[in-house]
Amino acid sequence: MACNLYEYSFIVPVYNAEKYIEECIESILKQGECCELILVDDGSTDSSGEICDWYAGRYERIKVFHNKNSGPGAARNFGLDKASGNYVIFVDSDDYVSNGLIEYLDRGYADRSADLIFFNIIKKFSDGRLEPMAEGLKKDEIYGKPMNKVLHAISECSKFPASTGGKIIKRDVLIKNNIRFKEGVIGEDIDWTLQLICNINSADVYTIGNYYYRISPNTRRSYGNSESLCSQLSIIEDWICKVKDEKINKYILSFLAYQYAVSLPFYGALAADDRMLYIKRTKELRFLLSYGKTKKIKLIRLAVSLIGVNAASKLLYKYVVKRDEYNA
Repeated sequence: MACNLYEYSFIVPVYNAEKYIEECIESILKQGECCELILVDDGSTDSSGEICDWYAGRYERIKVFHNKNSGPGAARNFGLDKASGNYVIFVDSDDYVSNGLIEYLDRGYADRSADLIFFNIIKKFSDGRLEPMAEGLKKDEIYGKPMNKVLHAISECSKFPASTGGKIIKRDVLIKNNIRFKEGVIGEDIDWTLQLICNINSADVYTIGNYYYRISPNTRRSYGNSESLCSQLSIIEDWICKVKDEKINKYILSFLAYQYAVSLPFYGALAADDRMLYIKRTKELRFLLSYGKTKKIKLIRLAVSLIGVNAASKLLYKYVVKRDEYNA
């Protein structure tokens, strides 16, 4: 029996995902009748829009909207405006979620009263290999803890959980705090996640549910992209200016340290002339590395102190290229 009101709203921005969109949709349909699916076709030029329409014609709980191409941030914001569920889950169109995600959540494997529920992100490579994202979120350090303890636990994770995937959020939290994605930038999920964790009062970790993040040629990072680096630096700079509360400032700076470390390979990949455009900004932000708590960031900080930002960023770029070639 269908629900009169949907409990969960799955929001999927869709752009040229004809190869994977059916698997994404099917995984959400399996979650049950109390889940609505909002598909926002972001100006696809392949058959993605037609596939979405086909499903919407057969399932009342699927809504499809066809918009001009404006980027994933705008598509997610649009989808949120159309959502009616008490909880929101964002899924990218080439990703999918595990069977029983909602069933086991409703059975009590996580506390639905929490403002934010993290669940596992599993990387799926083109050869079918699965690998945990390894963010290191621990339920006993987050569930039922005051927010300063939650932020402390997140700050010590091996990876800052900036992805939009792997999160179940109370819609009221997003609406009341006007938590929106920045539009027209690359890396909008970083800013959005920082907004989110600064405005929640409780969190939990759901250890059974999985979000499958597909690693494919279409999802690889575009190193050497000046626009991408500019967006990342701007987000970091904006947040340095934004954070005033001393109680959370040290944790936000720790998160920004991780994002700064992530940005260095982008800087190292740039041609010499392009690098000159960002050298001052990049060097001014290197102080953030002193706030990093993970072993990787401490190693990067050591490298930067010994050989400088330019040389260290080039080494990091070579490392990520080799890593990505291995995982391709």
